[in-house]
Amino acid sequence: MNLKVLIASREEKTRNFLLHSLKNEGWQAENIQEEKKLRDYLQKDKGEVVILDTDFSPQESMPLLAWIKMNHPQTEVIIITRNASTPRALEALRRGAYDYLPKPLQWEEVLFNLMKIMDHKALMEENISLRRELKKKYSVRNLVGQSPQMLRIFHLIDIVSRNISNVFIVGESGTGKELVAKAIHYSGPFAEKPFIAVDCASMPSTLIESQLFGYVKGAFTGAVSDREGFFKAAEGGSIFLDQITDLDINLQAKLLRVLQEREVTPVGSTRAIPINFRLISATSRDPIQCIEEGTLRDDLFYRLNVVNITLPPLKERKEDIPLLVNHFIEIYSQIYGGRIEITPEVMELLMQYSWPGNVRELENVIEGLFALGKRGVIKKEDIPPLLKERTYTEIELLPWEEMERRLIQKALEKSEGVKSKAAEILGIDRKRLYRKIKKFFPELA
Repeated sequence: MNLKVLIASREEKTRNFLLHSLKNEGWQAENIQEEKKLRDYLQKDKGEVVILDTDFSPQESMPLLAWIKMNHPQTEVIIITRNASTPRALEALRRGAYDYLPKPLQWEEVLFNLMKIMDHKALMEENISLRRELKKKYSVRNLVGQSPQMLRIFHLIDIVSRNISNVFIVGESGTGKELVAKAIHYSGPFAEKPFIAVDCASMPSTLIESQLFGYVKGAFTGAVSDREGFFKAAEGGSIFLDQITDLDINLQAKLLRVLQEREVTPVGSTRAIPINFRLISATSRDPIQCIEEGTLRDDLFYRLNVVNITLPPLKERKEDIPLLVNHFIEIYSQIYGGRIEITPEVMELLMQYSWPGNVRELENVIEGLFALGKRGVIKKEDIPPLLKERTYTEIELLPWEEMERRLIQKALEKSEGVKSKAAEILGIDRKRLYRKIKKFFPELA
């Protein structure tokens, strides 16, 4: 669909030439001869392109151009003039003009600019649509869970998504660290800005510095041109550094400086570039142990760990398994077609399994059923043998406080939140239980 073009010129010959040419090619076009009418028109019915003659404004066309770009930034302006000069053209482009064309006008030049503008607007609309889809897909509402642990995490995501605080996510492989990072980004006011994900464990140590911070031409063999890094690419949005504890200790010092100064210096350059971003980092390792081992700088950790989100393994939130199973069935029934039904016997098997691969492993099991052509009622023999062999029967040895926390959590779940009943289940008095709840679950106190 062609754009709506407003022709703003006092010269009748120019107006007639453009109006005739535009309409002849199927474009929507309208002549406007007074500055006030142009301003009024844009205020009530935003034109997509203005072809602005420098003789249009009684004073000077540049202030009018500046007004259009300030009040209607989506409107593109093509300046036309009889007295073309390089300084004047540069000034127009600096103030936001799309192009600067001399008279007498060549229709091919006008049409070329209009086609470029139309392609640019189509691309912008496609990007906006894509970002809306991403925002919908990775919203916190699409994270699945009803266990107390997940409800607390949803609450944290909702709070932290509204600001640009650094977030540190800890969780075993497969617990959904990147999904949480995306939910934080796409649930907040920065959802329209970039989300850049970087896996620090998979990237060679010789390349990661130049990839993170960028480089200038000639910085090393093969650097044939300047290239911006991931931090610059995330300008205004979020950068997610997964497995950050695998980052080289020397590079951690440079990352700490980036966080302190909010600027990056590309490899091979001495010029620092200001940047604005939110950093979300994650690890599947114990960060305190990494600090003790000397693989993670403690000063960097304190910078990263402004808000901490610890994701529980699936075996610690088994009440979420039926929800997750149904969620994945919905997803893969749309991809593969058909449906499957999980019987209570099979669901019990899924509930007993220890899920060392966490949510990702559960998703793979459901997708595998669809991929193998299973449809209708799923029987016990349809489930991969490994799940039947490795049901979770062993007792874990955990620190005493963690055992206490889990016992109290189970008692509260079984008593449906009734504290007196939970105390009775545990065989302790209510005052003692209230003290423990205040310690382990302050939001329930």
